[in-house]
Amino acid sequence: MHDRVRDRLQEEVEKLKAVKYRSEVKKREKVDLHMAIQQRKWALARYTIAVSAHGSEDEDE
Repeated sequence: MHDRVRDRLQEEVEKLKAVKYRSEVKKREKVDLHMAIQQRKWALARYTIAVSAHGSEDEDE
């Protein structure tokens, strides 16, 4: 399950980046897309840390 969540977030980042760099995208839309990309990157980083920490606890048991 953890892999699916991580993969989904990575896929969303890639798709948002592709849209952001289209020539017809307006400046304000690019700002919004940039924020959405950063939110997903933040979630991806936090999720990876949380999964790693949880995995360490499981190994101790």
